[in-house]
Amino acid sequence: MTPRRIVILFVVVALLSILCISKLKVSYLPATTVTNQISVYFDVAGSDPEQTEALATESLENALSGITGIKKISSVSSYNSGRIVVSFESESDLDYKYFEIMAAVRQLREHLSPRVSFPTVIKGDELTKLRQTPFLVYAVTFRENAEKGNDLLVSVRRKLAAVPGIKQVELSGYASQQLTITYDEQKLMALQLQPSSLLSAISKNTSEYYHGLAVYPGHGKLFIRSLRPINSLDDIRNIPVVSPRSGLIRLKELAEISLADQPVTNIFRINGERSVNLAIYADDQKNQVKMAGQIKRIIQEFESMLAGRCSFHLTHDNAAYIAAELRDNIIRSFFVVAILVALLFVSYHNWRPFVILTGTLLINLGLLLWCCWAMAIHIHLYSLAGITIAFGIMIDHGIIIFDYFHQDKNIRSYTALLGATLTTIASLLLVFLLPDEEKQNLVDFATIICIALVSSLLTNLLFTTALYRLLYRTGHGQPSLGAAKQNKAGFERSHRLYFCMIERISGIRKTFLVIVTLSFGTPFFLLPEKIESAPLYNRTIGSALYQQGIRPYLDKYTGGALRLFKVNVFDGSGFRDAGKTRLIISAEMPAGKPLSEMDKLFTTLESILKPYNCIDKCITRISSPQQGVMEVLFRKGFDHSGYPAQIKLLLTNKVVFYGGVVWGIYGSGQGFSNSLENQLPFFRIKITGYEAGKLDQMVSDYGQLLSTNKRVGKVDLNDRYTYEDKPAQQYNFHLNESALSARGLNHEDINNALAWERGSSESPAIKVDNTFYSLYFHSMSASSLTGWDLLNSPLFVNASRAIRFRDIGAMTLDKIPGAVYKENRAYVRIVSFEYNGSADFGGRFLDRSIKEFKEKIPQGYLMQRIDDSGTKKNDNGLYGSIIMLLIVVNYIICAILFENLFRPLIIIFTILVSFIGIFLVFYLFGVSFDQGGYAAFIMLGGLVANAGIFIIYDYDVLLRRNNPGQADRNRMLIAAVANRSRTILLTSISAVCGLIPFLFEGSSQIFWFSFAVGTLGGVIFSFFSIFIFLPVMLWHKSGYRQVEGNL
Repeated sequence: MTPRRIVILFVVVALLSILCISKLKVSYLPATTVTNQISVYFDVAGSDPEQTEALATESLENALSGITGIKKISSVSSYNSGRIVVSFESESDLDYKYFEIMAAVRQLREHLSPRVSFPTVIKGDELTKLRQTPFLVYAVTFRENAEKGNDLLVSVRRKLAAVPGIKQVELSGYASQQLTITYDEQKLMALQLQPSSLLSAISKNTSEYYHGLAVYPGHGKLFIRSLRPINSLDDIRNIPVVSPRSGLIRLKELAEISLADQPVTNIFRINGERSVNLAIYADDQKNQVKMAGQIKRIIQEFESMLAGRCSFHLTHDNAAYIAAELRDNIIRSFFVVAILVALLFVSYHNWRPFVILTGTLLINLGLLLWCCWAMAIHIHLYSLAGITIAFGIMIDHGIIIFDYFHQDKNIRSYTALLGATLTTIASLLLVFLLPDEEKQNLVDFATIICIALVSSLLTNLLFTTALYRLLYRTGHGQPSLGAAKQNKAGFERSHRLYFCMIERISGIRKTFLVIVTLSFGTPFFLLPEKIESAPLYNRTIGSALYQQGIRPYLDKYTGGALRLFKVNVFDGSGFRDAGKTRLIISAEMPAGKPLSEMDKLFTTLESILKPYNCIDKCITRISSPQQGVMEVLFRKGFDHSGYPAQIKLLLTNKVVFYGGVVWGIYGSGQGFSNSLENQLPFFRIKITGYEAGKLDQMVSDYGQLLSTNKRVGKVDLNDRYTYEDKPAQQYNFHLNESALSARGLNHEDINNALAWERGSSESPAIKVDNTFYSLYFHSMSASSLTGWDLLNSPLFVNASRAIRFRDIGAMTLDKIPGAVYKENRAYVRIVSFEYNGSADFGGRFLDRSIKEFKEKIPQGYLMQRIDDSGTKKNDNGLYGSIIMLLIVVNYIICAILFENLFRPLIIIFTILVSFIGIFLVFYLFGVSFDQGGYAAFIMLGGLVANAGIFIIYDYDVLLRRNNPGQADRNRMLIAAVANRSRTILLTSISAVCGLIPFLFEGSSQIFWFSFAVGTLGGVIFSFFSIFIFLPVMLWHKSGYRQVEGNL
């Protein structure tokens, strides 16, 4: 194919990539990791955890366990609801498994209790669901009565749920009405009636009734059904109730009947305004910016169609924030490209190299857009960072190919370019070996750089060379490249000075290596104080002489830049949230408190924050009477100032005066918590077994064993399994069987006595005037009933006999798990305790107690220590293995490229020496080390590896071409470095200039600032590693005296 056709083909393909832009998946942050799990959710009306497990969870687990490919099945049975999470092997087809689970659920549905709702099956796990936040929230007001207004909201919800990409639409803040019947227990007892008698009368007079079968000659058999329509509350009030003492009596004479709003079970509001809120959750895999525009159009059309009956006010628009942040990042990226393009034009002083390199960059960008669309890669903060890094490397490749092709009119350097690219790609692919939580933000980042590098290889091989042949066909306009300069004498003088400097340093190479090694740092400061089962180590390194007398000085003087970075920067760093600047205020209250108490706390905080103009929104979510969260967002311009820290300090000073509440305030600066938990060393043990009764007895026995140690305190036999699981409390009656027998009572009599005081949670819905209302049925004294009343007040077994619970037993308020947990069909219980002593001694005691108790437990029951530190150790081992694998892979690639086993080590050491610049710049300037710091290591490693590989490759080419003797090898080495110096300097300067825009917004800019600072420091120090360290390591000592006379 001719050069002209190749250029036209690439240009057409790049222009067509514009069509892909609208189809790209755009979000601000990466999508939540999709786990290989399927979750089944279900509701069980009026059930506690044990009832939920018995009525639904166990049956569903039995049905699902027969599906093949299951790796783990776990379940949670809680109050009124439950869930089952099925984890599959990585090679399983999740779509097919979803179909199998749905089929199993449908087959089982008819065998489940009527109290169990139809299970909902979704892909993913509960943690993914909990982390979701709405990206659009509307406050809704309507000029209709409550029920008609709710109908409008439901229709809006259905219409929005049909939009592709909408994951969930939630309505909160509106209250449906319920039919409340409050009976007078004193009247019922006087008339010898039970509460169930009222429910029976209501059910009989409000439901359909089948009288039987009638036979009509010539017409066949007909069922006779009578309907009792209820047109108003008066129809209910006049329902007759049969009393054994007084005959027929109207329901209104025994109870109060009214319509009332259902009790609020959760609260969601913005800026303290109580309203009906429509929260819309988007699928992470979709273009949220594009989807937001579609939703806004639907809302506008719906609002205009209702003609003023309903209005929608947008109170929270995270999509606008996403669009603004992405726009800013795209502008920065284009600014980087503009600087790089201008630098190319200034460097070459000729329009032809400028056109070739700029065209190569644009073609690469077009191919990259095609690949992003074809491979469904998200465009977000980190993928844009990957594109920015790829720009620098692609320009580096373009300059190198252009220089080589211009000098030799061939692409002999393509092998070196391929090797340099493979080392960078190998480094990035190791991201996929990280744990799921760690690699979530880096997968798209690494993938997009790899794609850019591969497309760069293709573009440089075909397009760059073809465009060069088109523009340089006449031989005119040749740029001045290579080592030959107009000022030849000045170049030779600098060449001789550089040669003499490398010669002298090589003469003291051992001393030089010692200085470089100490500057980088030795890892002696990372040695632990003690190692179990290593007595020799503990007697030497672990001795008091070494630890107190030698180590402080040895660590200080041999730790180098690595120690300064590790101790002062890295240990206090972490991944920073790239979202909006925000404060999170969480509150937890003990069980038994009403929802109004939690609402009152957050209402007070909202009134405190209301006068501050720096605050954009206060989003309050109260999920239960025990837990609530407030999210404070700041206006643009105030978010990166000192106001967030001031607001946090203000709130911290306020909440300490509210006793009985566990507060947490974090998101800006040092977090605050007044929780008294885990002040002492805290330990947790997981015990599993297949029989709940035996497991409870085992847990009780193990708790008694722990209590024999006087240093053990706060033994909790029902600790929560996860952080999301909130422990509950319940009153337990401990009946005295002897006292029951003496009074001629049994357990059924006790249940009858309690039935007088409680309402029925299984009451059916009633249709009034074509509208269904749920029925809330309770006694007049139920709302004021206390634990003391249950013990001391007379409770009627029947209309003629009363008892007091204090005479037949005792009542305790006990802490219980908020749910029943199972793993692989085995019940799970968590035991925890505090140890009044050192964590080391506490851990040893725990290990001994587990070993001792395991000898007593039967087969099928397991005990396991839950230790977070063990996870960290495993992660450290994983990271160490990944680093070693990276070194080995890069070594193999370079060894194949150079056909030498020593030179790859020099490349690796050169990269490590350049990292000194990153260590020092973060330490000296106090810059936060976050995600951008890791990217800086990747960027610098790629630049230095490329430079080192091309210098050594040129060196080998000169050696093969000239076949020099030992005396001329060093001259060839200096010539190779000099020939590549212009290219290396140009690529390094382009990287530095391209990062300047990211320095403007300061350290508050997450990712970009640390990325720019780290890369700048590393690039500056890389000049030493490339132009000093690398030649010294390649220098041949035996020949430098003779070479001097040849220069």
